[in-house]
Amino acid sequence: MVLSGSGFLTLRKLWWQSVDGENRGMNQLYRMYEKKKKMLETVLFPLLLTLYPLIGIRQGLDVSDTLYSLSNFQYFTTMDGTWMVATFLANVLGSLLMCLPFGGTLIGMYFYTSLLQSVTAVLVYRSLKRRMPAVLVEAGFLDNPTDNQMFDQRFNEMVDAIVTGVEQAVPLTRPSGKYGVQVGLYRYESNAEYMREQLESQGYLASIRREGPYYAVIAGREDSLEDAMNLQNRLRQDGYDTLVVNME
Repeated sequence: MVLSGSGFLTLRKLWWQSVDGENRGMNQLYRMYEKKKKMLETVLFPLLLTLYPLIGIRQGLDVSDTLYSLSNFQYFTTMDGTWMVATFLANVLGSLLMCLPFGGTLIGMYFYTSLLQSVTAVLVYRSLKRRMPAVLVEAGFLDNPTDNQMFDQRFNEMVDAIVTGVEQAVPLTRPSGKYGVQVGLYRYESNAEYMREQLESQGYLASIRREGPYYAVIAGREDSLEDAMNLQNRLRQDGYDTLVVNME
């Protein structure tokens, strides 16, 4: 099939409209996520962490678990101190749980022990959410001896590369200049504009900086690294993922 000049232009126009429509759809989905982000992180994720351990409370008795527990009693006197204390505390906790309603039944014990897992998961999630860094570096995925050997041999190179990257993002030599807190890096400028407006509506000074093909949204313009860290803490409390950057 041969297209005329006008036919080719029409086809190209339709293609661009479809691409633009797809981008607008992605932007709308992203904006919807940003609006619901705080609700997801404060309500939905903790709810999932609470309910997920309860899924298996009706799974029945695992024979291997039963034999494993019996072996703990049989070899109790030969255990090291740590394992002995852990076994003792587990049985004390179990005896306390049996005092609760239906604690003497299998499903009741599963329910209470699963509930303990749920509470622990939620507490850890809320604690780490405020303390974990905005960026985690995966140094390797070791699933075979070859990868493990390479990781050991090039460990120092990996450490140097990670430290270099961190120093570029948060200069360890504290150079002079202004500091800001990056809260987002976007491919589309419209998404960056949306985030900037959201920050400004919450009382933050916000700007957009071009980073190669991306648009970085920066909150604040602080004179010292300490001020930038304080700003970062406030932003994290408001639910933002952050990274302190040098704005010079």
